[in-house]
Amino acid sequence: MNQRPKFQLENSFITHPLPLSCCILNKFETQIITAGYDQTCKIFNIESGAKLNEMQGHSNVIQCIEIDQSKDDLMATGSFDHTIKLWRPKSGICVETLKGHDAEIMCLSFGHNNKLASGSMDSTCNIYDIEKFLILHTIKDHKISIVGVKFHDSNVYTASFDGQISVNDTKTFKQIIKLQDDTKEIFQMAIDPSGKYLGTISGNKQCKIWDLKQLNKPLHILTGHTQDLTTFTFDQLGTRVLTGSQDSTVILYEASTGKMSQRFYGHTDEIVKIVYTQKHEVITASTDKTARLYTIDGVCQQILEGQEDGLMTLLVDSKGKMVITVGKDSTCQVWRL
Repeated sequence: MNQRPKFQLENSFITHPLPLSCCILNKFETQIITAGYDQTCKIFNIESGAKLNEMQGHSNVIQCIEIDQSKDDLMATGSFDHTIKLWRPKSGICVETLKGHDAEIMCLSFGHNNKLASGSMDSTCNIYDIEKFLILHTIKDHKISIVGVKFHDSNVYTASFDGQISVNDTKTFKQIIKLQDDTKEIFQMAIDPSGKYLGTISGNKQCKIWDLKQLNKPLHILTGHTQDLTTFTFDQLGTRVLTGSQDSTVILYEASTGKMSQRFYGHTDEIVKIVYTQKHEVITASTDKTARLYTIDGVCQQILEGQEDGLMTLLVDSKGKMVITVGKDSTCQVWRL
C-alpha cells in the first residue's frame, strides 16, 4: 500500500501587526485576503507571501470579508465602525461606503441581482443594491445581534444571538417563517452546498439540522460533545456534518439520519475550524497550535505544526492540495502536497 504524500511547508509570512479577525481565499485560490484589528484589509500572493494591496479606510476592527463570486473584481468588508465598504481588489480602490447600521457589522452575504445582505449588532439586516448603493429593505425580525446571514435561492436567512432564525423572501421582503433554535444564543449558521439542509450551533453542546423544505422543526439534533461547540461544516454533497468543540474533538454525523459515525481525537485544545475535502479527508485547526489531517475513519495522517501561537482558522483549496494555517499572531503558513 502506497503511503499518502505529505504536506510540505512552502512558506510563512506575517500579515498584520495586530491580530487577524478574518481571512478568505480569492476566487482563483492564488491570493489570501486578510483583515484585522489594525483596521486594514490586505491581499497577499500565497506562493511568494508578497503583499499585493492594502486597503485602508475603516476606523475600527474589520469583522468580515465577502467576495462577490458573480463578478471579477468586487469584495466587501464589514467593520465595527458600523459601515460596509465595497472594494476593487485588483486596484485597492474603495467603490463605495454603505451606511445604515447603528452598531458593529458582524456578517455579510452577496446574493443574486446585485444584492448584499449585512447583519449587525443593532439586531437588523440590511439588503443593499450594490449598483445603486441603496438600502432596499431592512429586516427587523430579531431582538439582539445578528451573527449569520446567507442568501439561498430567493430567500435570505438570518441567525441571531436571540436564538432565532428568520427566513425572508428577497423579492417581496416578507417574512416566510421564523424558527426558534433554542433558548441559547446561535453562534453559527450554514447551508450545505447541495441546498438540502440548514445547520446551526448554539451554546448548548448541540448542532441542529433543518430540512430546508420543511422548516417547521429541526430534522436532527446532533449531540455527543461534552463542552460547547465552536464550529461546524457540511461536506460538499450535504451528506455529512462535522462538529468541533471546546472538548478538543471533532464528530462526524450522517446528515440524513443524524447518527454519529466517527469521532476524531488528537487535539489538546478547542477546535476552531474543520474542512471536509474533495478527497474525503478531514482537516482540522485548533488553538493547540496545530492542524491535523485525518482519514474519514478518524486516523490522523499528518500533523501540521510550527505556529508559535494558537490557530484562529485554516484555509484549504478546492482540490485539497494546499492548506494555509492562520495563527492568532497573524502568521500564515502555506503547506502543499
